[in-house]
Amino acid sequence: MAYEKGMSFVYNRRDRSVTGYFRGQKFEMRGPFNGREAARAAYERRCRQMGWRD
Repeated sequence: MAYEKGMSFVYNRRDRSVTGYFRGQKFEMRGPFNGREAARAAYERRCRQMGWRD
């Protein structure tokens, strides 16, 4: 799946949260997310809500 330029996320294993970046916006997503893949799926859902079409 292709991300837009500048689109990324960081999964924090310590508190199981996500910091996401999309179209110049930074956002925090509190979990807990059960692993990086669950965090990635939540991040991608949020980006779709913000207008991303993969």
